[in-house]
Amino acid sequence: MGLFTELRRRKVFRVVALYVVGAWVVIQVAGEAFEAWSVPEQVLRYVWIGAILGFPLALVVGWRYDISGGRIVRT
Repeated sequence: MGLFTELRRRKVFRVVALYVVGAWVVIQVAGEAFEAWSVPEQVLRYVWIGAILGFPLALVVGWRYDISGGRIVRT
């Protein structure tokens, strides 16, 4: 129970939720825009790979830093 409590205290779940929603929006917009601009479909795969590889980075940032009151505070 200690890890779960610490994750909640550091608001890591909020970071994960924001990252997932943000990545989903970027992928959706990229899919529509790339199709309209005749960008090769392989480029959309790179967007997916970037979103997947960025997820662990978002977890680390969410664990180490807290954004509150317009400031970034190291926890």
